[in-house]
Amino acid sequence: KNQINVPARNENLEIVNNINNSQNELKIDSIKEKTTYEENHPIVKKRKKVFKIVSWSVALSILTGALVYYNFIDKGQEIVQTGNNVGDLCPEADIDIYGSDEVFNIKNHRGEITLINFWATNCGPCVQEIPYFEEINKKYADDVYTIIIHHETIVHPNVEGLINSKWGDYTSDFGQDTSLTQYYTTLGGAGTLPMTIIVDQEGKIAFKHLDSVTFDELENEVTSLISL
Repeated sequence: KNQINVPARNENLEIVNNINNSQNELKIDSIKEKTTYEENHPIVKKRKKVFKIVSWSVALSILTGALVYYNFIDKGQEIVQTGNNVGDLCPEADIDIYGSDEVFNIKNHRGEITLINFWATNCGPCVQEIPYFEEINKKYADDVYTIIIHHETIVHPNVEGLINSKWGDYTSDFGQDTSLTQYYTTLGGAGTLPMTIIVDQEGKIAFKHLDSVTFDELENEVTSLISL
């Protein structure tokens, strides 16, 4: 009476499993068919195409922005220190100009090449090279500003009179350094005259020379900056 027909129960379980498997397969096939239909539907295809175009456009915009920043904007933010060496920003100072109520300050000469020459009345080589600066100033008038600054510690009784008698018709400006401005010292002067500084269009020192210069040296430096 208590004997269990195991094979029969197993057969019933197998039938149930087969039914469940068949139902699962039908569901999977139905999902696949639905997915395939949706993927092939014209509206879905169009949306996918639009999504790809938008994605590529966004990626291209980000890449372009990065290239512009690192190649142009970031370079424009380069920090340059103020100093008296080549490559430094030229220090500022208000230098009185002989025969004028105006002052010279390098900050007012951005965009042009500035020649700064320090001299003294008792310095033979200084006096000898002053005409070179005037010739450069006239020859490259559209690109160059020149100021010839008398040294602050060597004061001639009548510096302005000497300038007017020897170079009164010059287009270059003549300035006077003082114990207050000490521009010669600020620019790295250490007792040697003459001294020449050339400042580029961005306000940076491009050339510095302690001692006499020739006209050719000056012209080579100026023309190299003009061609940039």
